[in-house]
Amino acid sequence: MFSHTDPTTLEKTCILAASFIKHYLMKVYSHSIESERNFFSIFPHLLKTLLRLLKSTDAMAVRASCLAMKCCLPELLHYCYSGLVVQAIKEYMNVRFHSFWLVRVELCSLLSVINWSGLAMLEATSTNNCSLQVLE
Repeated sequence: MFSHTDPTTLEKTCILAASFIKHYLMKVYSHSIESERNFFSIFPHLLKTLLRLLKSTDAMAVRASCLAMKCCLPELLHYCYSGLVVQAIKEYMNVRFHSFWLVRVELCSLLSVINWSGLAMLEATSTNNCSLQVLE
């Protein structure tokens, strides 16, 4: 469904993926989920899909990816593979050069939910073995 060309469908699908990530991370943190392994095997694929849409040539797909990441970013920053999240945020920073102004507005909205001191700590302590090449 992520290869669909309808911008509304892409946006809703991105939001659904981000909601899935957020919901399961909240359940894992509260220890109310038994099947953590199932989620952690799916997580890299969901993040990979959001990053693939971020690199799309369609401005609405890029905007949808930013919107979806904003939905689940606070929970992602507490994830055990947060090194992947730090690198993903760096990928999102490349959107600042996008020609469509709504994409840049969505990026500003995404950046507003980041706990910058927490991100700096994660960046300083993240291991080099957590890289986005794992997602390729």
